[in-house]
Amino acid sequence: TTMKPIQWAYPSRAPSSTIPHTATISGDIRMSPFYNIAEIREEIRLFANSLDVTKLGGRGPSQYTLADGTKGTVKLEYAGPGLRGYAADVRGQAFDVIVKAVKEVLGEAKPYSVTGSLPCIADLRDEGFDVCCTGFGLMSYYHANNERAKISDFHNGFKIVVAMINHAEVL
Repeated sequence: TTMKPIQWAYPSRAPSSTIPHTATISGDIRMSPFYNIAEIREEIRLFANSLDVTKLGGRGPSQYTLADGTKGTVKLEYAGPGLRGYAADVRGQAFDVIVKAVKEVLGEAKPYSVTGSLPCIADLRDEGFDVCCTGFGLMSYYHANNERAKISDFHNGFKIVVAMINHAEVL
């Protein structure tokens, strides 16, 4: 599970030599799919509400307290309900079919995991479907601005999908 700040914003009217009276940090909280979103959100809310910023480290004498006694605060807001993650069942038939098909086409299979949010896949899993995801391409370009794959990756991917169908028909 990670917390990833994406954007920092503060009033643009403040001179560069002045600490702004408010600042907003927007970002993501990315959880592994084994956690309950509602429970984690509540734990994070309780932590944020109990946070005393005057106890945080800092430079200078203020420690987030102004001369008039005003203290810094933290306010947590969620932008939406959150997206559920998904974890494949590596003991399921779908996983076996993918591994067999990849080995058949590429000569070897090296399963690995990446985290992400795939709510529709998680919904299917929760309804009892044996689901797995796979991809074909260059991991070094995964979600990059220049995300791409080689034509040979598409060619092999198509052959793997055909092999998956053939293996699934046997089940």
